[in-house]
Amino acid sequence: MIFLRRHIRGLRPRSFILCVAIGLMASGVALAQTVEATRAFDEGTRLLSAGDFRGALDAFERAEAQNLASGALYYNRAVAHYRLDEIGRAIQYFERASRLMDDPNRVRHSLDIVSTRLVDSFSELPAPIWKRFQRAIISTISVSNLILVGLTFYLFLCLALLFHILGYGRGPWFKRARMFSATLSVLFLATGFTSSLWPAYPAEAVVLAEETSLHDKPDGDAE
Repeated sequence: MIFLRRHIRGLRPRSFILCVAIGLMASGVALAQTVEATRAFDEGTRLLSAGDFRGALDAFERAEAQNLASGALYYNRAVAHYRLDEIGRAIQYFERASRLMDDPNRVRHSLDIVSTRLVDSFSELPAPIWKRFQRAIISTISVSNLILVGLTFYLFLCLALLFHILGYGRGPWFKRARMFSATLSVLFLATGFTSSLWPAYPAEAVVLAEETSLHDKPDGDAE
């Protein structure tokens, strides 16, 4: 306390007023965030009771965006996901709620009910052969590089055709080069564009495990 008084006495009046103003502004921003989060949570709870589960999720997401974290929020969001038949998300938020609520037995009971909706314990069905081929390529070269390589072979094919039209390059080796360029350009461009529209791996997933290892890319040897 003595140190604080001496520190305050050492401040100039303008500096002291500026420090107080900054503190009040920070407190005001935090209070506004709390009010907005509470309003969004109340709106989500009302929509959940009214049966608008998607609208409730939007409101709960706004509450989380304002740094609101509570067992009630996660529990209500889990219920909304369950009503929308999003079982993985429901289990995820029930697990979060169980760590924050005073009555974890209630959450565990809800988890037992939701767990009965799991079809099986497989993380993913076996992928078709074309999907495996796509994943093998994507793990080696990125989608943007696939398209870039495909465009390179396409430009080489255009040049070869231009030379052929001008009367050059009519030998068998030039014909093979044109066929080779056409095949590779179609292969790389088709794989690149289809992978950009239909990714080889889902954009997100819910892992139903207490602990798991994550990698920065779909490769077992990745970091």
